[in-house]
Amino acid sequence: RATRSGKVILPGEWVQNNKLDLNLGRFSSSTSYDRKKTDGWQLSHYETDGDDLIETDAMAQNPSDDYTLGQQFSYSPTQNLHLYVQGSKYERDEERPVSVGSYGYYYDDFCYSAGARYLLNKKDYVRADWNSDNFKYYYKYNQDYSDYSAGEKELQTEQLREAFNLKGVFGLTKSHLLTVGSEYVNEELESAGRLEGKTASAYTMAAYAQDEIKAIKNLTVVAGLRYVNHKEFGNAFTPKIAALYKTGDFNIRATYARGYKAPTLKELYYHYEKRGYLYLGNPDLDPQTSGYYAASVEYIIPKFSVSITAYRNNVKDLIDYQTVETSAEDLANGINTTRRHYNISKAQTQGIDIIFNARLGAGFDLGGGYSFVDAKNLTDDIRLENVAQNYGNVRFGYQHNWKKYNLSANLSGRFQDEKFYEDGNARTYTLWKLTTIHRFNIAGPFKLTATAGIDNLFDYIDDSPYGSHYGTINPGRTFFIGLKIDFLQ
Repeated sequence: RATRSGKVILPGEWVQNNKLDLNLGRFSSSTSYDRKKTDGWQLSHYETDGDDLIETDAMAQNPSDDYTLGQQFSYSPTQNLHLYVQGSKYERDEERPVSVGSYGYYYDDFCYSAGARYLLNKKDYVRADWNSDNFKYYYKYNQDYSDYSAGEKELQTEQLREAFNLKGVFGLTKSHLLTVGSEYVNEELESAGRLEGKTASAYTMAAYAQDEIKAIKNLTVVAGLRYVNHKEFGNAFTPKIAALYKTGDFNIRATYARGYKAPTLKELYYHYEKRGYLYLGNPDLDPQTSGYYAASVEYIIPKFSVSITAYRNNVKDLIDYQTVETSAEDLANGINTTRRHYNISKAQTQGIDIIFNARLGAGFDLGGGYSFVDAKNLTDDIRLENVAQNYGNVRFGYQHNWKKYNLSANLSGRFQDEKFYEDGNARTYTLWKLTTIHRFNIAGPFKLTATAGIDNLFDYIDDSPYGSHYGTINPGRTFFIGLKIDFLQ
């Protein structure tokens, strides 16, 4: 089976997806190729320079061209054993105007994995997986600069992450499911100009167990424990317990989980400059821990469902940025602000999520959700950065089948209020999108699906000066069309 699709968003964006699936009994193959190209866009012709506004060619979305090539092979030598190997190659070329900088950005990622799954019986199985991901980040020069010619690349950062997972799932009884496993992760970071040393590395080993028990007729309890050993930060235990009680049309859930997050290599050691800001790692960071509590109620009947969830997450040593004094040398080199990773002693996030869906009849349906988030730095009694208090979405859909034609139409909207930042909030925005999907039931070896619609119906643009915190970088009202062809054997 082969699939080809393309989507054009006018002006200036092309999205292409291709997929070829082969099934040859015990052996199968899946090949994919995805490409996205955009001309980029500006939201404002001005950028901030201290307290002044100056004209700029800088773009909120730079012109770029990227592709992903993926391949997976699967083989089942016996009924109980399944083997796979897969890999993907990703490259992205992001340009910048010559007037903005002497270079653009180039990204190169190669990822591969392999694994096996063995069925012990109908319920029990063991699984092993290996994954390796190698990511490289370059400057790509758009003009002759120093020892580089236009078009040449200079490696800035290389990251390697390797992971091995071993997992077993065992149905001890009809109402008792046990999961046990272990994990090993090794990470390496290399950068000649962005680390205090040239390289940094860390490994994490973990073991976990989870027990799911149907205690009584309508009550299910899940309890788990994870043990983590980190190269730099030693040992930690993270328990979790959750319960689900069903009564009539209601599902009632409760959860408690302890969280643990060791600082990443970048948070510890990495530093970089961006638009007059200098961002610094901090080798003295402590791991971040948390206690998460949640309770929810779901009401489900055939044509309507609604759920309400309340939660609180108490965090100790939250890893964030703080503004610190800029050195005289950095000021002389054009650095206006220096921000360094640090631990917030106490932080808290709490809120309410509401989700609903309703089938209205005659092909119409309605759905949506709303979230209120109260995120605070309790140590300094201020809001946490990069978090809005109110989020919402709504969707109104229609679907109808004719003999040789199917129509789906959706009008969707999303809302977000101001995100808090120390140096100025990101704006509130509301965006609406109309999407229509047309499926044609044509006799023959292929199927056709066409897509057409309008994104950002009311042409909202956040025209804050370049360098501001944007609520959205949507370029304004755009029209899009797409065509998908499925070739069937």
